[in-house]
Amino acid sequence: KLLQEQGYHCHYRILGGGGYLEALAFARHQLGLDDIVEFLGAQPHSEVRKQMQWADIFLHAAVSEGFGNAVLEAQAMQLPVVCSDADGLGENVKHGESGYVVPRRDANALAEKLALLASDPELRVKMATAGRARVQQHFQLDQQIYAFEKIYQDLLSQK
Repeated sequence: KLLQEQGYHCHYRILGGGGYLEALAFARHQLGLDDIVEFLGAQPHSEVRKQMQWADIFLHAAVSEGFGNAVLEAQAMQLPVVCSDADGLGENVKHGESGYVVPRRDANALAEKLALLASDPELRVKMATAGRARVQQHFQLDQQIYAFEKIYQDLLSQK
């Protein structure tokens, strides 16, 4: 709504399900965003990929989140990310490099960073490229397995 009030044209697609869908649909209607916010529900991975290819920016405004694989997937798909600082999300996005991490429940901060990216195509490309490189450098499965093995070996050697 804040972006719309500032004159930005946007279309927001929400993938996934959950217990808040009815409340979100009601809020969408109250804010007059029926033509802007679309709920796509739970989708297979192939459709998620299509939606990421369609998107210009990935928004993840979680209040609570574990590690946040979706944010890594978005960066791997070369999408700049705007996310909250909920739990593990701040570990996955390099603030100011592959996207922006803002305080959770701060709609103004989210809108500010979305507006910045919307108005600067070169910045979107720069962050998209940096995000993919970040995932390739720091979040490959073999690296993760090695890191977990090392943690366990270190813990076992302390006994």
